[in-house]
Amino acid sequence: MTLAVKQPPAADRVYTHVKQGVLERRYEGGTLLTEGELAEAVGVSRTPVREALLRLEVEGLIRLYPKKGALVLPVSAQEIADVVETRLLVEEHAARKAVPAPAGLIERLEELLARQKKQAAAGDLAAAAVTDRCFHAEIVRSGGNEILSRLYDQLRDRQLRMGVAVMHSHPDRIAKTLAEHEEILDALRAGDAEAAVGLVHRHVSWFSHLARGRSDELHHAAGRSPGGRRALAVWGIGVSVYFVAVIFRTSLGVAGLDAADRFHVNASALSTFSILQLLVYAGMQIPVGLLVDRLGTKKVLALGAVLFTAGQLGFAFSPSYGMALASRALLGCGDALTFISVLRLGTRWFPARRGPLVAQFAGLVGMAGNLVSTLVLARLLHGIGWTPAFAGSAAAGAVVFVLVLLFLKDHPEGHEPEPLPHQGAAYVRRQIAAAWREPGTRLGLWVHFTTQFPAMVFLLLWGLPFLVEAQGLSRATAGELLTLVVLSNMVVGLVYGQIVARHHGARLPLALGTVGTTAALWAATLAYPGVHAPMWLLIVLCTVLGACGPASMIGFDFARPANPPERQGTASGITNMGGFVASMTTLFAVGVLLDATGDDYTVAFSVVFVLQALGVAQILRLRKRAARRERERLVASRVETVHVPV
Repeated sequence: MTLAVKQPPAADRVYTHVKQGVLERRYEGGTLLTEGELAEAVGVSRTPVREALLRLEVEGLIRLYPKKGALVLPVSAQEIADVVETRLLVEEHAARKAVPAPAGLIERLEELLARQKKQAAAGDLAAAAVTDRCFHAEIVRSGGNEILSRLYDQLRDRQLRMGVAVMHSHPDRIAKTLAEHEEILDALRAGDAEAAVGLVHRHVSWFSHLARGRSDELHHAAGRSPGGRRALAVWGIGVSVYFVAVIFRTSLGVAGLDAADRFHVNASALSTFSILQLLVYAGMQIPVGLLVDRLGTKKVLALGAVLFTAGQLGFAFSPSYGMALASRALLGCGDALTFISVLRLGTRWFPARRGPLVAQFAGLVGMAGNLVSTLVLARLLHGIGWTPAFAGSAAAGAVVFVLVLLFLKDHPEGHEPEPLPHQGAAYVRRQIAAAWREPGTRLGLWVHFTTQFPAMVFLLLWGLPFLVEAQGLSRATAGELLTLVVLSNMVVGLVYGQIVARHHGARLPLALGTVGTTAALWAATLAYPGVHAPMWLLIVLCTVLGACGPASMIGFDFARPANPPERQGTASGITNMGGFVASMTTLFAVGVLLDATGDDYTVAFSVVFVLQALGVAQILRLRKRAARRERERLVASRVETVHVPV
């Protein structure tokens, strides 16, 4: 006979669920919890949820906001200071009384220290924080004072929460903690009471240094923001690397027909050049984000310049299709290292309010590179030939590489970020998972996915063949229309940047409006009843395609405020994957459909509508969650506490 296991009361289950979530950082400081979400998560009605939240508010873990929900309170500097002061009073007294230490105490401390080392090695920081508290509590209990032991136990939850927060924000601290525990244990073994007290004081006082350091950091941040002429000069060097990368990336757009003749390939094989390049680019976005967070922008941009210059040179001298493919892959690898680095450089050198303008201006400079490719490289290609044109353009890569090495700085003086210690695969997984959990990151990815690819596909490969072969235009006229796309992009980028910087609520309407207008004009062009669409319609289409790039930058304006500074590179990498995955898919699909239908561009370009529909569906699905999360962060920013960086 199986006996039913009696569950705890509903309010207790909700209380335990939320409290564990706060202590284990599943609900971080600044998260707004709603009664409905908690009731669904635990499987209870809303009444016990309210009871549990009231208990948690009394304990100081949350703050209730009528009709909004419960805000998880961040760990404040004052809370840390109070806990540290109490711990010092209790633990210094306990360490002195523990000498001479009985053998049983030494054995228990050795066992706890060994357990904490294993937990730290496995990356289980929550468990390591629990064991850390047990280590100190064991010393306190050894003094035999029950009142002090109970007082120390009352600090348990606050210590656990702080311990996990500190270990996550300072992952290098765990190694130092273990070493200091070892020193305290050695002093107790040796019977040296004064040494044990001094070591405990140094060990516990570190939390107060953390609080003071964070306060100083916020005070400094409230002062003069970075910016000015020096910021423009340094960022100009970084964005020049991106400028050259875009020239190299889009060079195939004006050389597509020449490449088909040079390597004797059909439409599918020709599209493979761009597909492989974008595949490498998209696949590297998250690793690049992690690299930028780890190494800084200077090293990553320098490496990118070396790789894309080598790829452009290789493409110039490639004697075969296979060698040319390898060169484009190398170029894509270097190209992938540039844009995320430029975005990070902008966040280091300019105030946060300038973020939308900085991102749009970076996109504008990229379009200027596209313009150079369309006008200058195209003329060189048909004037001096394939190898001299591509090899000569590679000199620009060498120039920007030297500029980066000599003059680029990762950050202004006095705004140095905290150095990140070396981390393994567990850290990488946590970094990616934390960025992906934010609805703003995912919304940014889908906005980028849906807006960027129509113009990217048009400029990167299929625009020139479409205008020449399907619309009957000359190469010169087709080149002028491609130039119009680029010029439109540059103008619209400035307009969109100003609008988003001043009116944050305009982000989604701008993005969806661009998608809808682009789809309508593509449909009108492809379905036009005549043999060729009229010139005025092609001009309008190319003008609107120019808005796709600026609209894709809006994706970063969703991801940026959703993530803390130490995750900006990772979040930007995830977002930047969207448009390039869509572009890669469309490039391949158009090539396959052209071969299958005998160069029917109407059928081939219809794939654009499929990807746009998918993207819009995901944007509509995520928009409310992302907006709610942004409101949570806004509420959290108004809580009058100094936050521990978590």
